[in-house]
Amino acid sequence: MNLRTIVFLVVVAFSSTMSARKGSVTVRLSDYTSSQLTHTQSINRCLRDVAAYQKRTIVFDVPKLMIDSVILLDSNTTIELRHCTIQQNDLVFDNVFRGANVPLSSGDYDEVPDHVAPLHNIRILGDGFSTILGPERHRTYNHPMYGEQSMVGDFYGARTHTINFSMVDGFELSGLRFAKTNGWCICFDFCTNIKVHDLDIQSNVKNGDGIDFRCGCKHFRVWNITGCTSDDIVACTALGNTEYKGAEGKYLFVSSFTKKMWAKLKADNPDALHIEDGVVRDIVSTGTHEQGWGHGMICLSAYGSQVRNILIRNFREGTGGVVREALVKLYTGYGTGYNAGDLNHITVKNVEANTAGAAVLSNAQCTDITLRDIRHTDPTKKAIDLKYSEGFTIR
Repeated sequence: MNLRTIVFLVVVAFSSTMSARKGSVTVRLSDYTSSQLTHTQSINRCLRDVAAYQKRTIVFDVPKLMIDSVILLDSNTTIELRHCTIQQNDLVFDNVFRGANVPLSSGDYDEVPDHVAPLHNIRILGDGFSTILGPERHRTYNHPMYGEQSMVGDFYGARTHTINFSMVDGFELSGLRFAKTNGWCICFDFCTNIKVHDLDIQSNVKNGDGIDFRCGCKHFRVWNITGCTSDDIVACTALGNTEYKGAEGKYLFVSSFTKKMWAKLKADNPDALHIEDGVVRDIVSTGTHEQGWGHGMICLSAYGSQVRNILIRNFREGTGGVVREALVKLYTGYGTGYNAGDLNHITVKNVEANTAGAAVLSNAQCTDITLRDIRHTDPTKKAIDLKYSEGFTIR
């Protein structure tokens, strides 16, 4: 073999390797499972094998997956669940899915990275039959105010979120049922171009929200969501306190993995922490929260962070469940620094309550809010209850 031939073969081999890295691949998780591996080991092995490709699709075609730790997803990754149930093993305290930009140690419950790098184009797509479940038994913790208790609910921070993604541009979640949640079911912060649709969410833990858009979320669409949740089924929560303190009172662990970045993000761009350009439509919500509390959807602002340019339409209260404070609430709370008009350019249309205290409730001074076709089927209750009417147009 002469030198020219050797050089040619090396170039061909290098080109083939680069082509594979630049191409796309689809694999089935069932091809990675064996009796010698746990389900988590099989998933991690699969993720390592496809990491060389620029785009990757993994079909979760195993009927029941019992996982020991979080599944970390990188950019340009699609997970397709086909008649698959994912459940966390007993005593697991972590997310089910999280971005690979937030690697954490298993034992440090309150770990918050100094920096979270951007990701893009991540999809988790169910077939309408697949389910994601929390564990049957939870880890416990000696809470300094309440004693020994299960590590569920918002006291225990971001690791209680079933799905948690930060700093992602381009995300889609659809076709799944969630139950046995550990806290907020789905949570985003500083994510853009988000689509969440065709989900059913069942939660019965303290403050068990459904879908939460936190500070920095922009350009999101939510549709065809049903559920019975122990607080808001959809929340736009702009609580932009940029001071990082770690534990605060009864809230032991931080609820956002990007928290240490907030001050710099706001310094670089004063609008960075705002939540804006969202559409939430075709929602049926009931509640399991204690009587007289909880909501179907909230827009919440404090510390000067705004919620703006939001459309809420076709929002209906289902039958059963407890009597909640309101089906839709626009308000300030959980902090100071609200400026009149921090809730602005919000349209709420075709909302129907049947048991809640009000269909739409607000305690804040808002700007450019339009309420249209707001109804309550109980004539003894208010369809619209506003502390400040200025800034609202009712049609």
